[in-house]
Amino acid sequence: MKYREWELDVREGDVFLFRTEWEPFKNPISILSFFVRLFTECPYNHCGIVGKDIDGKLMFYEAKNEGVIANPVEDVLDRQKDKIVQLRPTVVPSTLSERCHVLQGRPYDFKALLVYHLIYRLPKVLIGRFGPWIGPKGDEAESEVVCSELVGEVLGYPEAYQMVSADFLCRPDLYIVFAEPWK
Repeated sequence: MKYREWELDVREGDVFLFRTEWEPFKNPISILSFFVRLFTECPYNHCGIVGKDIDGKLMFYEAKNEGVIANPVEDVLDRQKDKIVQLRPTVVPSTLSERCHVLQGRPYDFKALLVYHLIYRLPKVLIGRFGPWIGPKGDEAESEVVCSELVGEVLGYPEAYQMVSADFLCRPDLYIVFAEPWK
């Protein structure tokens, strides 16, 4: 699959991390993206996962302000203007695409992004350790999702509700397939 000048081998289970560039006048969401990167200490602020639809076509599942959506992977890569990294799980759960379908349409969790993650992660930036997690946990956290929580749930990580894009970069069960060079 083509992404800019690179040919990518995209498979079910691949996780993509994205960095939204700072363009506050063209893209106001880049302001929020900047703060996500600041508080997570990660150069990437958005992520999603590749699953298959009922016809077996590769789809990109992501949580955005309109909720969990699915688009053809090539469409997502075609419109991508920002930096990406592609990760691949060492083992793809057999129920991965089924989990994607179940989560599709779930609302976006603005409160988790703007309150829970901020209270949890800000102390890490300031004093070197995480603060308390005051948001819902386990089954209680499953009514709404942020992008990293979606990926964590699909991959079966038990504390997906606390995850951010940075967490995927240091997981031993995910390895980097492609990382766009920094200029």
